[in-house]
Amino acid sequence: MCFTASLTLPVFALGACIGSFLNVVVYRLPRGESVAWPGSRCPWCTAPLAALDNIPLFSFLLLSARCRYCGAPIALRYPVVEGIGGLLAVCTCILWGFTPSGLMWAVFLATLVAVALIDLDTFVIPDSLCLLLVGCGLVLAHVSPDEGSLSSRLLAGALSAGGVWALSVMTRGGMGMGDAKLLGAMGIALGPRGVAFAFGLAVLLGAISGVWLLALKRKRSGDPVPFGPFLVLGALVAALGGNQIAEWYSRALLGILD
Repeated sequence: MCFTASLTLPVFALGACIGSFLNVVVYRLPRGESVAWPGSRCPWCTAPLAALDNIPLFSFLLLSARCRYCGAPIALRYPVVEGIGGLLAVCTCILWGFTPSGLMWAVFLATLVAVALIDLDTFVIPDSLCLLLVGCGLVLAHVSPDEGSLSSRLLAGALSAGGVWALSVMTRGGMGMGDAKLLGAMGIALGPRGVAFAFGLAVLLGAISGVWLLALKRKRSGDPVPFGPFLVLGALVAALGGNQIAEWYSRALLGILD
């Protein structure tokens, strides 16, 4: 089944529902709570949410960004993540269609979003999510072989994880084992070229962000900053358009050299 413009809205709606579930995962997983039971509830008064209060994006507007029961504010993050879920679903269907490859990429990208938010909140990247990313990468090696063979992907994952681990030892904790595991999983899914592109972009974005935070005095030199979100941004760009960007960059570089 091919993706057409008429499917944009339903696919976006489905992706927004996935984004809504990601909000649950991000809140509950670090707390050791089940992501399946009980149903959604207000984090302030713990009142169970009615179906009308749990419609992605729409409920946030309907409730004027406040809990119906206690009046506590609803964080803007919730609709933002739902919107990101919708956009990723549309992009995935445009690039890979309704195929096994598209399904695996959708799971991979959604899991990356959860990883970024949890690392941003807790400075921890859950092993369970890294294992899920590895599983996606192993399946993608069979259903989406364009990024490299299974052996090349495994080698890319091992070298990526090992490189970050060595860097962590040399910098005495500048990067954590969670970052190493995440980059290893990215290497298996994205392949050698994709993970190299993602890591390079992550370093660039991290450096720019660090300078910006220091300039605004939001952070001081030596303050910890989670690197996982930058790795995730790099992986998202690599998965959705890395090959095209790399090709454009190569042509531009060759043009300069000529």
